Amino acid sequence: MTTKINLLIVLSLLCVGLISCGEPEVPAIGEAPSEEPTPTPTPTPLPDGVDADIPENAALFFRLGSRWEGYSEQTPFEKWQGCELANSPTPMPGSPSTASCQLTIPEGQMYHSDIEFKMGTRFPELCPVIEFQPYYYRRSTAAISMIDDDGDTNTPEVQSGGYIPPGKEDRIDCQNGKVKECWGGAAPSMLEKFPEDRFKYFLTLGHQQTTFVLKSENSLRYYGGYNVNYLVTNDLNPADRLVTETSTSDLKERVSNTYRDHNVRCKNYWGETLFSLTIIISDENMDGAESGTAHDDYPDWN
Repeated sequence: MTTKINLLIVLSLLCVGLISCGEPEVPAIGEAPSEEPTPTPTPTPLPDGVDADIPENAALFFRLGSRWEGYSEQTPFEKWQGCELANSPTPMPGSPSTASCQLTIPEGQMYHSDIEFKMGTRFPELCPVIEFQPYYYRRSTAAISMIDDDGDTNTPEVQSGGYIPPGKEDRIDCQNGKVKECWGGAAPSMLEKFPEDRFKYFLTLGHQQTTFVLKSENSLRYYGGYNVNYLVTNDLNPADRLVTETSTSDLKERVSNTYRDHNVRCKNYWGETLFSLTIIISDENMDGAESGTAHDDYPDWN
């Protein structure tokens, strides 16, 4: 009897140590456990990719940047200037909201720098498509002709006319306008199929901001290695755009009414332009404040 009593005392002590010796309480099906579960954190919204300095009401924006040639692609571009158009009031199709931006970079830095064209929107529902037209103009419409220069029909004829691009020796036929080198400006170097293609575009529903990069004139040598900034600058005054210039002495040869500025435009779902920014880029000359003498060592259009 004493042994049974001692055994009961030991079992009782074990039950006290385990808090409960009964069956654990299981919630009924569908019944919430008595202890609150740890809440799942709300996912952080993915960023829209738009730079923090872009105004919240920017329906269309543009930023110009430069980076010295030869620097790593991971080196950020130096931001210069920019402009934007606000989303309010929302323009009607056929009457877009427009603005012109005057931007500049020191001339030597421009010549030796890759140029970044950054653009986008904070309202992709307004601007599902953004187009970027780099500036361009037609250099020549001259055709190549074959002439007999010695009167001997047995000797080959020689080429005459046509156009010789800067830094080149061979003539090209520019009559039909299909040869890239018959054109000047940024577009021939930025668009692989220019002049068939005249602009780039991107869809903002995937990302609201993008950049396009133009390599430096010093590396491209599109103007024959001369120290000029015609590759990027498009500051030719309106009156001179109406004039055909055939002289190639200063590399400003051009055909009238073919000059097209840098342009960024927002298009809606129906392909109609709602917002448009015309970008005029010039280079900044040394004004003489540093040396007492003004210099223009890398000519632009003015």
